[in-house]
Amino acid sequence: MLVALGDMIRAASMADLILRKLYRALVGSHLAEVTANGQMTRWLIDECGAILDHRTDLAEPIRTELRAMLTDAKNLSEKRNRYVHDVWSGTGTPGGHVLVRSKRRTIQWDLQEVSLDGLIEVGTGFRKLTVDVMGWQIDNLGAV
Repeated sequence: MLVALGDMIRAASMADLILRKLYRALVGSHLAEVTANGQMTRWLIDECGAILDHRTDLAEPIRTELRAMLTDAKNLSEKRNRYVHDVWSGTGTPGGHVLVRSKRRTIQWDLQEVSLDGLIEVGTGFRKLTVDVMGWQIDNLGAV
């Protein structure tokens, strides 16, 4: 399970790097790194989406394709954050784990079962996202 977690984190960090490169390419200046460096993944996703909305030089089908990738990035990032920031707790069953997160303004706990397949799915999703975003950028904005 820990190997899959490490693999997912590594894939997420590569996707984060590619999102930084995408942000720079969408802005169209190497100086974009001044604002992108040190920012969280969610910021990169949101800013890429905002800039994309104003890139009217790109045809709408092309922008729609990237918007779908940014939505995937957001969903994967939220799953990654659960695996990384939630408390891992055993369930008493062999190999059973749950992610535990407190919910704001309530005494309820948000529980999510952890599975090896789930970790592998998120890691695979990040690897696919990386390839897809790189391909989109090369096809529509030039070299990565």
